[in-house]
Amino acid sequence: MKVLFVSAEVTPFAKVGGLADVAGSLPKALHHFGLDIRVLMPKYPSVLQVVENPSRAVDACAVPMPGWTSGCALDEALIPDSEVPIYFVEHNQYFWREGVYGPPGGAYSDNLERLSFLCRAALAVLEPLGWQPDVIHLNDWHTALIAPLVKQRRLPMATVFTAHNLGGAYQGQFPRDVAWVAGVDESDPCTSKYLTSEGINLARCGLACADKISTVSPTYAREVLDPVVGGGVSDLIRARADDVRGILNGIDYDFWNPSIDEALDEVD
Repeated sequence: MKVLFVSAEVTPFAKVGGLADVAGSLPKALHHFGLDIRVLMPKYPSVLQVVENPSRAVDACAVPMPGWTSGCALDEALIPDSEVPIYFVEHNQYFWREGVYGPPGGAYSDNLERLSFLCRAALAVLEPLGWQPDVIHLNDWHTALIAPLVKQRRLPMATVFTAHNLGGAYQGQFPRDVAWVAGVDESDPCTSKYLTSEGINLARCGLACADKISTVSPTYAREVLDPVVGGGVSDLIRARADDVRGILNGIDYDFWNPSIDEALDEVD
């Protein structure tokens, strides 16, 4: 099986929270079980602190945006201590910034445009790469728009949306007057589930449009059914209960290994 794992942050190249840890370790574990899995993320300045000279995989690729065409290049390396390829989407205007989502304590005003571009670029680069996944694994609201794009373009692949955090501040909510930047197709029946008169909610986009949904544990899958915990999305979780799986996050035993942890005292 071929899997493209798309995330806005991946350890050790860029990290804001636990999403990066999962994105850096889960693909290695899946590769161990025989999957042809590849990871895709933006090319931030921090990437070059880990890999000084990534290989150029695609020199130039057109990326259709709503009302205009942009473009990107694609670099390639391996996730450290693994054979898992990772691709870096190069677009200096959107990603050559010190922060992943914004400056300390803030958010970039063009995050909807930046991350919509990431979603569109993830699909655009597949043809020049000469590689097509069977499944695209989406992680949190940052990559959720891939799900409806795959369906609208009738692409021969499935999508899985993993909700790492569905707290109210982590749902990717933007005002209605900027929703056009995402290129939402309002004729798509799925759209009404994540675009309202109040605005766009990209976590709902992933939950409504992906073929399957997972959360970071069975407990969390139950907790987000409660409107207090899963505010704004609990109705979709309940409506799609047959497609939801709670899968407990693992850990990277190569990193979290007490036998080689220099912070622990040696015990006979």
